Amino acid sequence: MVALEEIGVLGTSLPCLWSLVSIVGEAIAAFGTEEQKLHILAPMLRGELAAAEALTEPRGGSDFFAATTVARRDGDSFLLTGQKRFVSGPRAPT
Repeated sequence: MVALEEIGVLGTSLPCLWSLVSIVGEAIAAFGTEEQKLHILAPMLRGELAAAEALTEPRGGSDFFAATTVARRDGDSFLLTGQKRFVSGPRAPT
């Protein structure tokens, strides 16, 4: 918290981006496969890969338990159904 407070002295965007690594990284550390930890978590912790989060939905706000979006495995990919209000994190390169 002290680090977040100090990083946030000049604004909130940088500490929010920095805290995403904690939010997303904790989920991968707790529930991810060893491959995900190696190829996603480790580069994210080294600052080589940016994290993003899409929680807020039109009807449920940021209530995790009210989320209705579903990810269904389809071969080697996932199909996502649902709506998100916004995504927190850096913009993808174009």
